[in-house]
Amino acid sequence: MHRSFLFVRGSDLSGEGNRMRNKKLLVALIMTAALVSSLVTAALATTSASKAHAVTAVKVVTSTDLSITSSDTWSNVAGGSTSIVIPASTGGLILVHFSGESVCSAIDGSYCSVRVLVGGAEAQPAPTAPTFDTASKLNGIGFVAHASSIDRVAGPLAAGTYKVQLQYSIHGSADACCSFEFVLQNWFLSVEVART
Repeated sequence: MHRSFLFVRGSDLSGEGNRMRNKKLLVALIMTAALVSSLVTAALATTSASKAHAVTAVKVVTSTDLSITSSDTWSNVAGGSTSIVIPASTGGLILVHFSGESVCSAIDGSYCSVRVLVGGAEAQPAPTAPTFDTASKLNGIGFVAHASSIDRVAGPLAAGTYKVQLQYSIHGSADACCSFEFVLQNWFLSVEVART
């Protein structure tokens, strides 16, 4: 019969109490391995890849105007749309980049969202609660302006003309000091078609 011993700092840990600790350690290692495995599986399940070739069209829309919403449902950003064409006899990915300055005026824990629709469908990734900005006060009064950006993709899509629409919303509650609103200004919307 062969016996294994675990030695730590010269001590024999083969006793009954130490066997229990070894079993607990083994169970902890197995549980950790299972957790890591499930996290890797979840990460892989939400990842996708697409391949494209040359960029065939680019549209850019910019604005220095204030756009303000107090709605917790999606509404269109004024001027935040364009159309783009995927040429006949081809397919393509529509790549969207949006950046801008924002103020999210609400109680702590509130957030402001931006999303992009391409042909009426939400471009990817499409998180459940997309956060473009969060409410953060400056010295307890007023709110801090931020510059943020998002990148989205739609496709592969068939040839055709697609409307790209920027939308925004605010989620949370009003703060006693200030109004409940999401403000966008000095924004840039870039839309590209990459042939697939």
